[in-house]
Amino acid sequence: MQKEGTFGNIDLANKIASQFGTSHDAVEAKMRYAKVVQTFISKVDEAHKKAGDSKLKFA
Repeated sequence: MQKEGTFGNIDLANKIASQFGTSHDAVEAKMRYAKVVQTFISKVDEAHKKAGDSKLKFA
């Protein structure tokens, strides 16, 4: 079963549907810089873990 996107604002969803219709084709997008972004996220995550183990205190 394919998961469908939902809108939190039904009025907005109805306006979009009236403007563009309800049928759609699949869109394929090539991810650029995915490896660089994943590396950055990993570094931030690692920094958060190290900060959580830090004994540094400010007085």
